[in-house]
Amino acid sequence: APCTVSAFLEKGVLSVPEFILAGDNLVAKCPTWSWEAGDPSKRKPYLPANKQFLVTRNVPCLRRAISVEEEYDAAGAEVVLDEDGEGWLATHGVQASKPEEEEDIPSMDTLDIGRSDGIKSIPSYFSGGKDEEEEDIPDMDTYEDTRDIW
Repeated sequence: APCTVSAFLEKGVLSVPEFILAGDNLVAKCPTWSWEAGDPSKRKPYLPANKQFLVTRNVPCLRRAISVEEEYDAAGAEVVLDEDGEGWLATHGVQASKPEEEEDIPSMDTLDIGRSDGIKSIPSYFSGGKDEEEEDIPDMDTYEDTRDIW
């Protein structure tokens, strides 16, 4: 039976009205999300016919799916096929490490960290003693309404 009373704080479960309200808010704020009606034979009677589930499409991504699949194949990942022959990439596989990145990490033995030096910012230890300019952090008070940022 669907949850009709809010139990989000206690159990992390949304009631039907909370789910619909949250979905409407998500669709209004994030254009990649939309409500779907789905297959009429699988509809839940406690949800509106045109709001059976939420789906996201055309999400911007910096990497193509094929590059992720190739990376996991190289690390021995598993592709799980369902009864329709659709594949799901089991992303719990171990990613291959990149040795060239490991070489850039300084050893604790080579870092010169002494009590007499005073406190330095972390980037100064990695820049060979050169002071790096810190970026100005914007003051949040300059934003009138943070809800408009999204």
